[in-house]
Amino acid sequence: MDYDIPVSGETTANAYTLNPSLPAEMALQEDIRPYIFTISLGWRVYLFSTKNKNSFYLDLLPISICNQDFKVSYKNYDKTNYDILNPDVNLNNTGLVMSGGVVYKVLLKKNKDNLVVMLHAQTPLIQLHLSSPSSYSLSYANVAPLQLTVGYNFDYNRKK
Repeated sequence: MDYDIPVSGETTANAYTLNPSLPAEMALQEDIRPYIFTISLGWRVYLFSTKNKNSFYLDLLPISICNQDFKVSYKNYDKTNYDILNPDVNLNNTGLVMSGGVVYKVLLKKNKDNLVVMLHAQTPLIQLHLSSPSSYSLSYANVAPLQLTVGYNFDYNRKK
């Protein structure tokens, strides 16, 4: 299960007015912030170990459900006097994805704990159309995250 908060993107937009006492056009700063939640089922396949017992694995996550939620905001926007033509809007998409990656486990204590470094790539979203599609094109699109994770792994063995 992954929850990602990517860096927001900034761009400019224009707002217009018919009020003759105001400037006809106003430049705005547009912020687009995506939030991504993915839940996956998959397998970890052992590849090989180094001389110092560090291990490489391949993560195969053939089926995952991903939700991508985009929040759009405009700074310095006078909503009373100005209008944005075809503004970007908030968007919430859910769909299927596949992902995979490489895992490197560094043995810290003899056969107990491991430092884990993972690099995962995810496919673009295959939408399930749970939300209605936008009636016009937006300046952003669904993302296919590339994730680098550094963490600590606790191994346990079941006794029979």
